[in-house]
Amino acid sequence: SSDLDWENNNLLETPMFDTAALDRDWRQPPIATERKPRAVVLAGAGIGPEITASALRVLEAAGADLDVTHHGVPDGASYSVAVAPPQATLEAIDEADVVLRGPLDSCSGRVMGPAAAALRLNFGLHTHIRAAKALPGVGLGPAARDLDSAFVYETMEGATRTSFSAGPAATRAQRRRAERLASTALLAANTRSAKKVVSALHERQADGDGETLAAALQAGANLKSRLKISEMSTDACARRLVADPGQFDVVVSSSLDGAILSELASGLAGGRHLTSSADVGARVAMFGPVHGAAPDLAGQDLANPTGMILSAAMMLRHIGQAN
Repeated sequence: SSDLDWENNNLLETPMFDTAALDRDWRQPPIATERKPRAVVLAGAGIGPEITASALRVLEAAGADLDVTHHGVPDGASYSVAVAPPQATLEAIDEADVVLRGPLDSCSGRVMGPAAAALRLNFGLHTHIRAAKALPGVGLGPAARDLDSAFVYETMEGATRTSFSAGPAATRAQRRRAERLASTALLAANTRSAKKVVSALHERQADGDGETLAAALQAGANLKSRLKISEMSTDACARRLVADPGQFDVVVSSSLDGAILSELASGLAGGRHLTSSADVGARVAMFGPVHGAAPDLAGQDLANPTGMILSAAMMLRHIGQAN
């Protein structure tokens, strides 16, 4: 992405963060008030069409005010990273405010298969948000009953534990990525009705001579005093997440740590089919379940649509239709 200025990766001597930019990022992506928000629906493969239909019925019953267009997956299969989605789909998403997608990949063992990854790359969806919440009737241990957390991590850097140094040694790219991730996490915390605590994770023995991602979060949180920023190591978070998940609200981390911890939270919540997710970019966001297409279950009315419905609810909150 050109805004990261990878080629001009020089050191910066300016103040730590542009708080004015963070303040602007608190607002939702610009959606014209004189029209309905535009939503592209990708039903996906396998069980996708049936769980998407369930979510759309819930949206209709809830009174969602959307301008919806539907686009399919070619040949009922999945995209690949090497093959771009159909041009009509790309053009529709380019004009949309949000995307509601079903599972696009037939391989259910992947956190993010090639189809969704291709859309991420095409539209610069740089940050992933996965929400895990204990639901009534799910047989969890006593501690897990208080689980209600969102995990926020970047997705454009691959499976890495990227340093988010914000001190004098930070490059322009590092600082911009930290600001971008921080502003997305703060917006997620601001739209949740939970504890409003944002936890920034880092490696126990992380090197670097500056502050970690927590510095970027604190810079933004200073604009919204009701938010509390905490900082801890990734291994401490994993231990506490199992012992007392209720203490976490929004957890911000690098790509690898976020993927692992959000999977752990999904297990505590009862499985991937009960968790929701979003991929957020500069002007469009994509919402959908984290599980795969499960083609062996397709057409049998056996698939649990909860994750898809919760993702649709997350989409409504994103466009300001929380009620």
